[in-house]
Amino acid sequence: MRDQINILESATRVVQMSSNDIASIDRQIERLKDRRTAVLAQEAAAERRRRTRRSIIIGAWIQQHRPDIVEAVKAGLTREQDRAVFGVRPSPIANKVDIDSALDDDDPEVCHA
Repeated sequence: MRDQINILESATRVVQMSSNDIASIDRQIERLKDRRTAVLAQEAAAERRRRTRRSIIIGAWIQQHRPDIVEAVKAGLTREQDRAVFGVRPSPIANKVDIDSALDDDDPEVCHA
């Protein structure tokens, strides 16, 4: 009889400990997930910094040793903000208005007669 009581008490403690253990494990899993996310974000940021630095070094080398490539890049620039960085005059195409894109079908004030 005493053994049966001890077994029941042990089983009750195991169930109670299991609930607490599960909650503790769940919290630990969440902390580990957060830590994993932070580590992955740090690694991604470090790789972006390395890639940016490589681009700067390669760009500087090209500007110094291959001015023909720089001129070819300048000639192919279409965005005004990119052209401004290189001191290239605005594109004459940029000043033209595209009549089709200027019309807005959602604007009730615009007459499409």
